[in-house]
Amino acid sequence: MENYEYQVVDIIVEVTTGDIEKKVAGKKVANQVEIILKDYVKDGWEYYNMIPVEVKVKGGCFSKTDVGTQNLYLMVFRRSVK
Repeated sequence: MENYEYQVVDIIVEVTTGDIEKKVAGKKVANQVEIILKDYVKDGWEYYNMIPVEVKVKGGCFSKTDVGTQNLYLMVFRRSVK
């Protein structure tokens, strides 16, 4: 059985409302994800999985209420450990 080490990377992509209106938001997101993929692959990592994580967002220091939730996406890479 092969052993692996894993690297987890958060994905932060940015688009504007203008990008959505021009229908280029998907292409911008794809380009940003592709940059991350190429960066890790050149260092010997293989893409393994994408994990959505719902995060509870709390208010600031003096706030007693939660602001809400935010969905984050994590890319998981792995490489064989010899």
